[in-house]
Amino acid sequence: MLIAGDGGGSAPIVMTAADTKKLKVETETLKQFRTKVDALLKELETSPASPRNISDQQLVAQHLGNGFAEANDLHAAYTTVHSKLQELSQTLSNQIEAMILTIEITQRGYQNVESDQVAALWKIRDQTDSAYQVAQKQQQQAQGGSGSTPSSSPSTSTF
Repeated sequence: MLIAGDGGGSAPIVMTAADTKKLKVETETLKQFRTKVDALLKELETSPASPRNISDQQLVAQHLGNGFAEANDLHAAYTTVHSKLQELSQTLSNQIEAMILTIEITQRGYQNVESDQVAALWKIRDQTDSAYQVAQKQQQQAQGGSGSTPSSSPSTSTF
């Protein structure tokens, strides 16, 4: 029987042999998942959808024509969509990296977490939170400032 607690004064968690066996099976599932995620990440990095490739694909306003408002409007829409795709690509990469890190942490055990892993997870969390806050502001502005926003960000976990 394994007894674990969070050190915060809460009741300890008691794990039986069956629980430990189940955890081992879940760890194997996580390892398989990580292998699939690693393969997907490698494929993403070599595809046109990689963060680097998306940022390299820029359209200049003159490519659409000069002297008429529709060309300017189309370029403005393109620029907005392009920047959102860059954000999405970066966020996806960050989330995959966070999954890989957390899988490594669960495999080694929380007591063996390295400080660089914690720092990397906090960095990803901060980047995600920042992107969320910017998106919320943009959504409010698009709604004329009358839209409601959630009182807290979606990333309230601690590492």
